[in-house]
Amino acid sequence: MAGNRRRVARQGTYPRIRFKAAAALCITGLAGLIVAWTSTLVIVPHRWSPSSVLAALRGAAGSLEHLREESASATAIITTQGKGAQSSAWRDARTSLRRKLPPYDYAVAWLSDTQYYAQSYPRIFRQMTRFIANHHRELNIRYVVHTGDIVNRDQARRQWRRASDSMAVLDRAGIPYGVLAGNHDVNTSQPSYVQFSRYFGEQRFRGQATYGESYLDNRGHYDLVQAGKQKLLFVYMGWEIGENELRWMERILKRHAGYRAILCLHHYMNAAGERSAVGEVVYERIVVRHPNVAAVLCGHEHNAALLVNYMDDNHDGTRDRTVYQLLADYQKGRLGGEGYMRLLLFDEQSGQLHVRTYSPLIGQFNYYKGELSTKDEFSLPWPPWPSA
Repeated sequence: MAGNRRRVARQGTYPRIRFKAAAALCITGLAGLIVAWTSTLVIVPHRWSPSSVLAALRGAAGSLEHLREESASATAIITTQGKGAQSSAWRDARTSLRRKLPPYDYAVAWLSDTQYYAQSYPRIFRQMTRFIANHHRELNIRYVVHTGDIVNRDQARRQWRRASDSMAVLDRAGIPYGVLAGNHDVNTSQPSYVQFSRYFGEQRFRGQATYGESYLDNRGHYDLVQAGKQKLLFVYMGWEIGENELRWMERILKRHAGYRAILCLHHYMNAAGERSAVGEVVYERIVVRHPNVAAVLCGHEHNAALLVNYMDDNHDGTRDRTVYQLLADYQKGRLGGEGYMRLLLFDEQSGQLHVRTYSPLIGQFNYYKGELSTKDEFSLPWPPWPSA
């Protein structure tokens, strides 16, 4: 930092600018370089230079102004606070998030398709899980889902180590979570679960209070989560779902028929928001036949979509159950997806499930903007489960 300070001084512009190296205000990462300047907090692109720093500072001239500059390499967010706001800038940004969300009781965070973070942007991956760890009490995040493609190359141990380290943030924070293997995690040309088992096998989760049972060293597993008045069953199944996998899922759903079930899969819907071929099989064999299935979460396809089906479980001609099938995969975005994740917010009082999409990297809601923002922000009826 000292060398860069001297370089800026030699530019002959803004000679009285002082860069403070306080740990809370001066952080270097893929999101950019954060610099404290008098009463201003400035974030400049990761590929920064003295000129980009000066440009950012010039733009931070007013009070309570926000500037977002987008380029192929980075996002610059410049936030200007009033006098004396340096030490509280991050705290204010973090504590204000709950106020931007609708009323709810508890939340589930949902990650998917983090492969480019593991491959090229590991600090973003870690920033996402650190966000969850740092905010899980404030936001009452009770559980975290990862629906696969954890890494981009199944034989790249460096990617697995990065992913493991990022998810270990949740381990240290005591936040229960579940993962599954996507196609990139097992190499579809010669499928192998060796690396997945090494880093995310049963042994990693055996001591987790929510962990139920493993199928073939965590190729599939289930978690039991007590949240508010709800008893939730999260059933996971990784890549390559065949007859044996379907039978295992059926057995788990029958065993825990009193739990409201959420299926976590990698490939279930296509980019058009319709069920894929394997999705149709799972739908007919699992979703339709088991009245405790309430939702399906999936990734794989580069889109965000919602598919709703209504079930007449007792065949009396009236709707008994609504099943929400959600696709969320942002990997095609800049920097591997700009750090976007889903927040599933359960409001028991109003009987609503609020879905929100947030990036702790850039501090914004909704990957899709404008008229398309409804793909990332919506609310669904979620009435009390009969056995709750």
